[in-house]
Amino acid sequence: MAGPKVNIKLQVVPVTTVRSGVSGEFLKTLGMTHQPTMQGIQQAVLEGLVESIVVVAFNLAQVPKERYTLRMDAITGNPTIKLDLSGDKSYTEALDTGLAGMVAFISTRLITKKFTPKFYFVWSAYANANPGHLHAAAKRLGLAADQEMSPDLVPDLSHELVRPPSPPVWEDTSYRPPAAQPAMFNQGSYKPDGYMTYVSTSIPLPPINTAYKPVMTVTPAKDKGLSLTMEGLVKT
Repeated sequence: MAGPKVNIKLQVVPVTTVRSGVSGEFLKTLGMTHQPTMQGIQQAVLEGLVESIVVVAFNLAQVPKERYTLRMDAITGNPTIKLDLSGDKSYTEALDTGLAGMVAFISTRLITKKFTPKFYFVWSAYANANPGHLHAAAKRLGLAADQEMSPDLVPDLSHELVRPPSPPVWEDTSYRPPAAQPAMFNQGSYKPDGYMTYVSTSIPLPPINTAYKPVMTVTPAKDKGLSLTMEGLVKT
């Protein structure tokens, strides 16, 4: 018996439109609530003025712990993508389910780790090469032309620096005097046979890797110029 027919209606969508939609969904899902800023960034992405959107996760002590970067390479021409946007699918889900899953994972992680997200973006090479256009666009979109750089991540090494207690090592310091003992031994100054003493030892700690490295990267097959990378402390 033949299975039910599934009608998938693919829509041809410009890559710039897809990236603008993905950017807005990324910002909103990770906690941005200021609608004008979100819309300004989306429009800047649409116009090719933004290279990457960066979200940095701060812990309760306001220390930056993780970084999530949505990067978009420059586009030449006006390429398009065929997407199934039926059933109220988001641009992210329609573009790549793996990308949508990673965004959802990061969103859940921000909540469970009690991280506070802070948002940054980087102007594209095209925008930086045309400062007049950049400043005009920034003013028009309500964005700062001089963007603050995202901070370096800071590892929490407090638990790494606790030296484990050194185990006791017993050293046998037995001394058996020779048959012909010097005068000092005749006076009973030598240690008795089988004398034991406690020796404190120190175990060297392994080197601590403080480097933050990519933990996960997703690149959609339909747009290999876009990627989402999560960075965190990788212990080796």
